[in-house]
Amino acid sequence: MNKHASKHYIKEFEEEFEIYMNNISAVFFNSGKKAARPAVQALVDSYYLEKGELNPLIPNFNTLLMLIEITNASYESSGENQSLKILEAAKPLISLRVKG
Repeated sequence: MNKHASKHYIKEFEEEFEIYMNNISAVFFNSGKKAARPAVQALVDSYYLEKGELNPLIPNFNTLLMLIEITNASYESSGENQSLKILEAAKPLISLRVKG
């Protein structure tokens, strides 16, 4: 993951929280928690890349912990290439927006 992408994930979670939660809940609803894991893992990886850790000073920190727990995302940066998985997870959102 590059710095530009990680800043985007963090900004979306912190500054557009309601939109982020609506999108991630749509993935949960349509495809289950396993499908939501790559997006949550990418957010966790972004925090580690940008800030070096997860800490309680992160806006919406308790919600982030809840998402990590639900999706079984790792507290440590996984080093996995999440890009393709994130695109797969986004497919249900794209189809919802096209239909709705």
